[in-house]
Amino acid sequence: MARDSNVLAVWGNKESMNLNSLVLNNIMSSQYFKNALYEKKTYHEVVDEIYYQVNIYLLLYCLNSIFIG
Repeated sequence: MARDSNVLAVWGNKESMNLNSLVLNNIMSSQYFKNALYEKKTYHEVVDEIYYQVNIYLLLYCLNSIFIG
């Protein structure tokens, strides 16, 4: 695999990735980001992690977010 295939082109602000500051802070402080995504070295590893594992985290988040009132 060529080195260029792991490079994702960035457009805009490289620090905030054009995300709202609240969204960016929530992502950066989340346990999922710290424990599962931060250690990934390539774009492909991140995509695979999200594809195969996000359903577990999303299900737990959705179950805890249900508001019945």
